[in-house]
Amino acid sequence: MAYLKYLTKIDRYAAWILFFLMLLFFITGWSMTGRFQIIRPGLAQNIHTSLCILVFIFFLIHSGIQIYFAFKRWKRKK
Repeated sequence: MAYLKYLTKIDRYAAWILFFLMLLFFITGWSMTGRFQIIRPGLAQNIHTSLCILVFIFFLIHSGIQIYFAFKRWKRKK
């Protein structure tokens, strides 16, 4: 059962990284459209397109671990 402790830590790190990646993803998306001028539109587009893969990877890690924990909870209730 020690692996559950490590899965929880991995999930929390993945969730925080995903949170900040999504913030950056929204900021670069708005910068591309011209609504939020922190980053130049060209640079924002480059960052935005490269973030897609990272967001997808961390989303899969986070959601996969949470689905695993949900199945373990459902199994325990029966």
